[in-house]
Amino acid sequence: TISDLTKMDVNVDVNENDINRINVGNNAQIEVDAFQGKKFSGEVIEIGSSANVVGTNADQVTNFTVKVRITAQSYMDILRKNAENHSPFRPGLTATVDINTNHVKALSVPIQSVTTRDDKKKDAAPKKDTDDDSKKSASDAPAKEYVYVLQGNKVKQVEVKTGIQDDTNIQITSGLKGGEEVVSAPFAAISKTLNDGMVVEKVDKSKLFTDTKK
Repeated sequence: TISDLTKMDVNVDVNENDINRINVGNNAQIEVDAFQGKKFSGEVIEIGSSANVVGTNADQVTNFTVKVRITAQSYMDILRKNAENHSPFRPGLTATVDINTNHVKALSVPIQSVTTRDDKKKDAAPKKDTDDDSKKSASDAPAKEYVYVLQGNKVKQVEVKTGIQDDTNIQITSGLKGGEEVVSAPFAAISKTLNDGMVVEKVDKSKLFTDTKK
């Protein structure tokens, strides 16, 4: 049998708890150990119908084999010129695959735009007869998250709910409609000094930390 190296597939073991979320046609991102720092795109082309059971009875794991085909356009930049092989990959290489099973359109803001604030009023009179249970329930209450939205020359404190995040952005699941201008820096002001209704000045990020003193 002659292998067709123009079509390179990755066999991925997917746990039985996740297999129902995967469909043929799902997009995938592939990282191959032999090409550190490079990510390739791919597509699910086949889902195994029979299970692969690994381990003993106590530590038994049930997986299904999912076949992901690497998209040729994603590795054209690393192909050697006049190379005999039409693929930089070799059979037996190790890879890590992330399969995108769901795509949701959502709002996102820079991570530093989201802050938590204590809702307790500073001027509230302390209660003398407060039992331990009420203290515990107050301290265990989840912190509320806020962003500051620019309205004219003032900011409005808006409570939000957040979802998933990456290294730079965080998903906003409720609280914003889209199109608002959200304060993103400086973080020290967002996390400590900004308050609802405070007057602010909008400046370009490149000038934000520039020393204007002559």
